Amino acid sequence: MFKSGLKTLGAICVLGLLPFSAYAIDRGPADTDSNSIQVSQTHFDTSEMCAMELAPIAKEIFSSISPKVEKDSNLRKLVKKQVRPKVFSGKLSVKKARENAKAASVCLSLLKMETDRA
Repeated sequence: MFKSGLKTLGAICVLGLLPFSAYAIDRGPADTDSNSIQVSQTHFDTSEMCAMELAPIAKEIFSSISPKVEKDSNLRKLVKKQVRPKVFSGKLSVKKARENAKAASVCLSLLKMETDRA
């Protein structure tokens, strides 16, 4: 958890908490005579980039809560509501739940900031 948390924190610092664009190079159809390169632009939000780095359990937590996040959401309550039943049912240990919830909450916080800007 500590190493993945640092990786996520490093990604957040590098990305500067702002959305950015990634450019993908597409050579076009193979039957064209020209060698022109077309550049397509894909937008990624910081929260999406953060979620890509999460462990599978944390990704599941993030993806189940992210549609519910609004600018006035209480993330702690949303995460607790999602994770607690899994712990009580024995599907997830307390330690794993805590680690993955913390990691997912970092990305959810970024998502909340993105909804504040919109």
